[in-house]
Amino acid sequence: MIDYPKQLEIKKALAIETFSRIGKLDIKEILGVVPSPKPYQYRNTETFKVNEKKKLIGFFRKDTKFIVDIQECLLAMPQINTALADVRAQSIFSAA
Repeated sequence: MIDYPKQLEIKKALAIETFSRIGKLDIKEILGVVPSPKPYQYRNTETFKVNEKKKLIGFFRKDTKFIVDIQECLLAMPQINTALADVRAQSIFSAA
C-alpha cells in the first residue's frame, strides 16, 4: 500500500538498522540500492482465503479472520489473476 520509491527508502533504513543491531556494524549509508525492474506481477504463488457463504475471495485483514475481497492481486503474475477470475466465475460465487 506504499508507493514503490517509499518502499525502497524503508527497506534501505531496515537494512541499515539490521546491520547495526545484529551485525554490530556502524553503517550510516547504503549505496547503490537497486530497484526491481518489475515491482508488480512478480509473485508466482498466492494463498487466497475463501468464504463460499459470503462469496469472498481474498486475504485476511491484518490480525483478523475477516476476508478482504479482491478482484485481482497486483503482485501476482497475470496467470494467477486469470485463475482467480476463473474461480470467481464458478457457480458457487455467482449471485444466488
